[in-house]
Amino acid sequence: MRILITNIHLREAHGSEIFTAVIARELLRRGHEVYLWSPKIGQFHERCLSDVQTISGPGDWRDDGKFDIAIIQHLNSIRDYYQSASLLSPEWSWDTCFVDMLPPSEKIIVMCHGLAPEPEIPVKMYYLENARYTCISREIANHYPDFDWNIIHQPVDPSWFQMQIRRTVFVPERLVWASHRHILPDSLANLCSVQRRIGVHAAGNRPQYPGEIQDTYGQVDLVIGTGRWIYEGLAAGIPCIVADHGKTLGYVTPENIESFEEFNMTTRHPSATMSDWGALIDNYEPGITVPLRTYALNNYHVINVVDRMLESIGIDSFPTVMNKVNS
Repeated sequence: MRILITNIHLREAHGSEIFTAVIARELLRRGHEVYLWSPKIGQFHERCLSDVQTISGPGDWRDDGKFDIAIIQHLNSIRDYYQSASLLSPEWSWDTCFVDMLPPSEKIIVMCHGLAPEPEIPVKMYYLENARYTCISREIANHYPDFDWNIIHQPVDPSWFQMQIRRTVFVPERLVWASHRHILPDSLANLCSVQRRIGVHAAGNRPQYPGEIQDTYGQVDLVIGTGRWIYEGLAAGIPCIVADHGKTLGYVTPENIESFEEFNMTTRHPSATMSDWGALIDNYEPGITVPLRTYALNNYHVINVVDRMLESIGIDSFPTVMNKVNS
Protein backbone atom coordinates (compact mmCIF):
# COMPACT_ATOMS: atom_id res chain seq x y z
CA MET A 1 0.00 0.00 0.00
CA ARG A 2 1.02 3.62 -0.55
CA ILE A 3 1.19 5.27 2.86
CA LEU A 4 1.65 8.98 3.61
CA ILE A 5 3.11 10.21 6.92
CA THR A 6 3.24 13.95 7.58
CA ASN A 7 5.37 15.91 10.04
CA ILE A 8 5.89 19.65 9.82
CA HIS A 9 9.63 19.26 10.42
CA LEU A 10 12.20 16.47 10.56
CA ARG A 11 15.21 18.44 11.73
CA GLU A 12 15.93 17.20 15.25
CA ALA A 13 15.17 14.15 17.36
CA HIS A 14 12.09 15.25 19.27
CA GLY A 15 8.97 13.25 20.10
CA SER A 16 6.96 13.35 16.89
CA GLU A 17 10.07 13.08 14.73
CA ILE A 18 11.17 9.88 16.48
CA PHE A 19 7.59 8.59 16.28
CA THR A 20 7.66 9.25 12.53
CA ALA A 21 10.97 7.45 12.01
CA VAL A 22 10.03 4.40 14.06
CA ILE A 23 6.61 4.02 12.40
CA ALA A 24 7.93 4.68 8.88
CA ARG A 25 10.71 2.12 9.16
CA GLU A 26 8.31 -0.53 10.44
CA LEU A 27 5.91 0.10 7.54
CA LEU A 28 8.82 -0.15 5.10
CA ARG A 29 9.86 -3.44 6.72
CA ARG A 30 6.38 -4.76 5.98
CA GLY A 31 6.80 -3.95 2.29
CA HIS A 32 4.64 -0.84 2.06
CA GLU A 33 5.51 2.16 -0.12
CA VAL A 34 6.03 4.96 2.39
CA TYR A 35 6.11 8.68 1.62
CA LEU A 36 7.03 11.40 4.11
CA TRP A 37 5.65 14.92 3.82
CA SER A 38 7.81 17.52 5.55
CA PRO A 39 8.82 20.96 4.27
CA LYS A 40 11.49 21.36 6.94
CA ILE A 41 14.09 18.60 6.86
CA GLY A 42 17.53 18.50 8.41
CA GLN A 43 20.01 16.31 10.28
CA PHE A 44 17.43 13.94 11.75
CA HIS A 45 16.00 13.22 8.30
CA GLU A 46 19.47 12.80 6.82
CA ARG A 47 20.56 10.28 9.45
CA CYS A 48 17.37 8.30 10.01
CA LEU A 49 15.06 8.77 7.01
CA SER A 50 17.17 9.67 3.98
CA ASP A 51 16.20 6.44 2.21
CA VAL A 52 12.45 7.16 2.58
CA GLN A 53 10.70 8.97 -0.26
CA THR A 54 10.17 12.52 0.98
CA ILE A 55 7.98 15.34 -0.29
CA SER A 56 9.44 18.64 0.89
CA GLY A 57 7.93 21.23 -1.47
CA PRO A 58 4.32 22.27 -2.15
CA GLY A 59 4.46 21.08 -5.76
CA ASP A 60 6.51 17.91 -5.28
CA TRP A 61 3.64 15.40 -5.29
CA ARG A 62 4.06 12.46 -7.62
CA ASP A 63 1.33 12.09 -10.23
CA ASP A 64 0.42 8.49 -9.44
CA GLY A 65 -2.89 8.70 -7.64
CA LYS A 66 -4.15 8.94 -4.13
CA PHE A 67 -2.58 7.33 -1.08
CA ASP A 68 -4.13 4.21 0.43
CA ILE A 69 -3.48 5.30 4.02
CA ALA A 70 -2.50 8.65 5.55
CA ILE A 71 -1.04 9.23 9.03
CA ILE A 72 -1.39 12.98 9.52
CA GLN A 73 0.56 14.85 12.17
CA HIS A 74 0.52 18.65 12.70
CA LEU A 75 -2.58 19.19 10.58
CA ASN A 76 -2.91 22.89 11.52
CA SER A 77 0.67 23.62 10.45
CA ILE A 78 0.22 21.78 7.14
CA ARG A 79 -2.85 23.85 6.32
CA ASP A 80 -1.03 27.09 7.22
CA TYR A 81 1.92 26.04 5.05
CA TYR A 82 -0.26 25.57 1.97
CA GLN A 83 -2.18 28.75 2.58
CA SER A 84 1.14 30.61 2.49
CA ALA A 85 2.37 28.67 -0.54
CA SER A 86 -0.82 29.43 -2.50
CA LEU A 87 0.00 33.13 -2.24
CA LEU A 88 3.10 32.44 -4.33
CA SER A 89 1.39 30.16 -6.83
CA PRO A 90 -2.34 29.37 -7.11
CA GLU A 91 -1.51 25.80 -8.21
CA TRP A 92 -0.05 25.15 -4.75
CA SER A 93 -3.43 25.28 -3.07
CA TRP A 94 -4.43 23.30 -0.01
CA ASP A 95 -7.11 21.37 -1.87
CA THR A 96 -5.23 20.49 -5.06
CA CYS A 97 -1.80 19.84 -3.52
CA PHE A 98 -2.82 18.08 -0.31
CA VAL A 99 -6.46 17.17 0.23
CA ASP A 100 -6.92 15.71 -3.26
CA MET A 101 -4.08 13.22 -2.59
CA LEU A 102 -5.60 11.83 0.60
CA PRO A 103 -7.39 8.45 0.81
CA PRO A 104 -11.03 8.17 1.92
CA SER A 105 -11.42 9.58 5.43
CA GLU A 106 -11.91 6.14 7.01
CA LYS A 107 -8.30 5.35 6.02
CA ILE A 108 -6.87 8.49 7.62
CA ILE A 109 -5.23 8.48 11.06
CA VAL A 110 -4.91 11.92 12.67
CA MET A 111 -2.19 11.85 15.34
CA CYS A 112 -1.98 14.00 18.46
CA HIS A 113 1.15 13.83 20.64
CA GLY A 114 0.36 16.33 23.38
CA LEU A 115 -1.70 19.20 24.76
CA ALA A 116 0.64 21.79 23.22
CA PRO A 117 1.97 23.44 21.11
CA GLU A 118 -0.60 24.68 18.60
CA PRO A 119 0.26 22.17 15.81
CA GLU A 120 -0.89 19.35 18.11
CA ILE A 121 -4.39 20.73 18.69
CA PRO A 122 -6.87 18.38 16.96
CA VAL A 123 -9.36 19.89 14.51
CA LYS A 124 -12.34 18.56 12.59
CA MET A 125 -12.48 19.19 8.85
CA TYR A 126 -14.90 18.18 6.11
CA TYR A 127 -12.61 15.54 4.61
CA LEU A 128 -11.90 13.96 8.02
CA GLU A 129 -15.47 12.95 8.79
CA ASN A 130 -14.60 9.29 9.41
CA ALA A 131 -10.90 9.72 10.25
CA ARG A 132 -9.46 7.82 13.23
CA TYR A 133 -8.18 10.33 15.74
CA THR A 134 -5.31 8.75 17.65
CA CYS A 135 -3.30 9.96 20.65
CA ILE A 136 -0.56 8.67 22.92
CA SER A 137 -2.13 9.14 26.36
CA ARG A 138 -5.39 9.17 28.27
CA GLU A 139 -4.53 12.72 29.35
CA ILE A 140 -4.91 13.94 25.75
CA ALA A 141 -8.17 12.06 25.26
CA ASN A 142 -9.63 13.57 28.42
CA HIS A 143 -8.47 17.06 27.43
CA TYR A 144 -10.26 16.87 24.06
CA PRO A 145 -13.47 14.94 24.87
CA ASP A 146 -15.22 15.89 21.60
CA PHE A 147 -13.15 13.34 19.69
CA ASP A 148 -13.50 9.56 19.66
CA TRP A 149 -9.90 8.67 20.44
CA ASN A 150 -7.88 5.57 19.73
CA ILE A 151 -5.17 5.56 22.41
CA ILE A 152 -1.83 3.95 21.60
CA HIS A 153 1.52 3.90 23.37
CA GLN A 154 4.78 5.47 22.30
CA PRO A 155 6.31 2.99 19.82
CA VAL A 156 9.74 1.60 20.66
CA ASP A 157 12.03 -0.13 18.18
CA PRO A 158 14.40 -2.34 20.20
CA SER A 159 16.71 -2.66 17.20
CA TRP A 160 17.76 0.91 17.93
CA PHE A 161 19.32 -0.34 21.16
CA GLN A 162 20.02 -3.99 20.54
CA MET A 163 18.69 -6.13 23.35
CA GLN A 164 21.41 -7.73 25.42
CA ILE A 165 21.79 -9.64 28.67
CA ARG A 166 22.34 -6.92 31.24
CA ARG A 167 24.57 -7.31 34.24
CA THR A 168 22.75 -7.11 37.56
CA VAL A 169 23.88 -4.46 40.02
CA PHE A 170 22.27 -3.81 43.37
CA VAL A 171 23.52 -0.23 43.66
CA PRO A 172 23.41 1.95 40.52
CA GLU A 173 26.86 2.82 39.27
CA ARG A 174 25.85 4.99 36.32
CA LEU A 175 22.62 6.79 35.48
CA VAL A 176 21.28 8.86 32.62
CA TRP A 177 19.54 12.14 33.42
CA ALA A 178 16.94 12.79 30.74
CA SER A 179 15.03 15.86 31.82
CA HIS A 180 14.11 18.68 29.45
CA ARG A 181 16.25 20.84 31.73
CA HIS A 182 19.73 19.73 30.80
CA ILE A 183 21.50 20.56 34.06
CA LEU A 184 21.17 18.15 36.97
CA PRO A 185 19.49 19.50 40.10
CA ASP A 186 22.18 20.51 42.59
CA SER A 187 20.96 17.98 45.15
CA LEU A 188 21.18 15.10 42.66
CA ALA A 189 24.53 16.25 41.30
CA ASN A 190 25.97 16.37 44.82
CA LEU A 191 24.48 12.99 45.68
CA CYS A 192 26.03 11.38 42.59
CA SER A 193 29.46 12.97 42.72
CA VAL A 194 30.12 13.15 46.46
CA GLN A 195 27.92 10.78 48.45
CA ARG A 196 27.20 7.83 46.15
CA ARG A 197 29.98 8.05 43.52
CA ILE A 198 27.48 7.47 40.71
CA GLY A 199 28.52 8.31 37.17
CA VAL A 200 26.15 10.43 35.09
CA HIS A 201 25.84 9.68 31.39
CA ALA A 202 24.87 12.28 28.76
CA ALA A 203 23.22 14.58 31.28
CA GLY A 204 20.23 16.19 29.65
CA ASN A 205 21.17 15.30 26.09
CA ARG A 206 18.77 12.79 24.62
CA PRO A 207 20.61 10.22 22.46
CA GLN A 208 19.21 10.90 19.02
CA TYR A 209 20.25 8.12 16.72
CA PRO A 210 20.38 4.30 16.86
CA GLY A 211 24.09 4.00 17.65
CA GLU A 212 23.96 6.64 20.37
CA ILE A 213 20.86 5.13 21.93
CA GLN A 214 22.45 1.70 22.01
CA ASP A 215 25.59 3.17 23.58
CA THR A 216 23.62 4.93 26.30
CA TYR A 217 21.36 2.07 27.34
CA GLY A 218 24.29 -0.33 27.28
CA GLN A 219 26.15 1.69 29.92
CA VAL A 220 23.61 2.82 32.50
CA ASP A 221 21.92 1.09 35.44
CA LEU A 222 19.19 3.69 36.00
CA VAL A 223 17.14 6.02 33.79
CA ILE A 224 15.77 9.23 35.30
CA GLY A 225 13.54 11.25 32.98
CA THR A 226 10.17 11.47 31.30
CA GLY A 227 8.35 10.37 28.18
CA ARG A 228 10.15 8.34 25.53
CA TRP A 229 13.22 7.85 27.74
CA ILE A 230 11.07 5.83 30.13
CA TYR A 231 9.39 3.73 27.46
CA GLU A 232 12.77 2.88 25.93
CA GLY A 233 14.43 2.28 29.29
CA LEU A 234 11.74 -0.18 30.34
CA ALA A 235 12.02 -2.04 27.01
CA ALA A 236 15.80 -2.20 27.52
CA GLY A 237 15.32 -3.77 30.96
CA ILE A 238 16.57 -0.84 33.07
CA PRO A 239 14.96 0.50 36.28
CA CYS A 240 13.32 3.84 35.53
CA ILE A 241 12.35 6.85 37.65
CA VAL A 242 9.81 9.29 36.22
CA ALA A 243 11.14 12.73 37.19
CA ASP A 244 11.90 16.17 35.88
CA HIS A 245 13.89 18.93 37.56
CA GLY A 246 11.78 19.30 40.69
CA LYS A 247 9.14 16.57 40.83
CA THR A 248 9.00 12.79 40.67
CA LEU A 249 6.59 9.89 40.53
CA GLY A 250 9.26 7.50 41.76
CA TYR A 251 10.11 4.18 40.16
CA VAL A 252 7.93 2.63 37.49
CA THR A 253 6.60 -0.64 38.89
CA PRO A 254 4.17 -3.31 37.67
CA GLU A 255 1.58 -1.81 40.02
CA ASN A 256 1.76 1.80 38.83
CA ILE A 257 2.80 1.57 35.17
CA GLU A 258 -0.70 1.85 33.69
CA SER A 259 -1.43 4.91 35.81
CA PHE A 260 1.86 6.53 34.71
CA GLU A 261 1.04 5.80 31.06
CA GLU A 262 -2.12 7.88 31.34
CA PHE A 263 0.09 10.99 31.55
CA ASN A 264 2.72 9.76 29.07
CA MET A 265 5.26 9.02 31.82
CA THR A 266 5.47 12.67 32.92
CA THR A 267 5.17 14.50 36.22
CA ARG A 268 1.89 16.07 35.12
CA HIS A 269 0.49 13.00 36.91
CA PRO A 270 -1.44 14.24 39.98
CA SER A 271 0.58 12.10 42.42
CA ALA A 272 3.91 13.77 41.56
CA THR A 273 5.83 14.98 44.62
CA MET A 274 9.02 16.85 45.32
CA SER A 275 12.08 14.72 44.60
CA ASP A 276 13.98 13.07 47.46
CA TRP A 277 16.95 11.85 45.43
CA GLY A 278 18.67 10.11 48.33
CA ALA A 279 15.62 7.98 49.11
CA LEU A 280 15.08 7.20 45.43
CA ILE A 281 18.64 5.97 44.95
CA ASP A 282 18.51 3.99 48.19
CA ASN A 283 15.34 2.22 47.02
CA TYR A 284 16.95 0.98 43.80
CA GLU A 285 15.45 -2.42 42.96
CA PRO A 286 16.75 -4.08 39.78
CA GLY A 287 14.47 -7.10 40.13
CA ILE A 288 11.38 -5.20 38.97
CA THR A 289 12.76 -4.94 35.43
CA VAL A 290 11.90 -8.51 34.39
CA PRO A 291 8.08 -8.19 34.41
CA LEU A 292 8.31 -4.59 33.24
CA ARG A 293 10.40 -5.47 30.20
CA THR A 294 7.89 -8.16 29.21
CA TYR A 295 5.07 -5.63 29.61
CA ALA A 296 6.98 -2.98 27.65
CA LEU A 297 7.75 -5.24 24.71
CA ASN A 298 4.13 -6.35 24.55
CA ASN A 299 2.70 -2.82 24.68
CA TYR A 300 5.36 -0.49 23.24
CA HIS A 301 7.10 -2.58 20.57
CA VAL A 302 6.63 -0.80 17.24
CA ILE A 303 5.25 -3.95 15.60
CA ASN A 304 2.42 -4.08 18.11
CA VAL A 305 1.76 -0.32 18.00
CA VAL A 306 1.55 -0.33 14.18
CA ASP A 307 -0.76 -3.35 14.36
CA ARG A 308 -3.13 -1.40 16.61
CA MET A 309 -3.01 1.67 14.38
CA LEU A 310 -3.84 -0.33 11.26
CA GLU A 311 -6.53 -2.37 13.00
CA SER A 312 -8.25 0.91 13.99
CA ILE A 313 -8.85 1.66 10.28
CA GLY A 314 -9.81 -1.89 9.34
CA ILE A 315 -6.45 -3.16 8.07
CA ASP A 316 -5.47 -6.70 9.08
CA SER A 317 -2.22 -6.78 11.07
CA PHE A 318 0.57 -9.21 11.85
CA PRO A 319 0.75 -11.36 15.03
CA THR A 320 2.08 -9.42 18.00
CA VAL A 321 5.71 -9.65 19.06
CA MET A 322 5.00 -11.42 22.33
CA ASN A 323 2.82 -13.98 20.54
CA LYS A 324 5.76 -14.67 18.27
CA VAL A 325 8.08 -14.94 21.27
CA ASN A 326 5.70 -17.26 23.11
CA SER A 327 5.25 -19.47 20.08
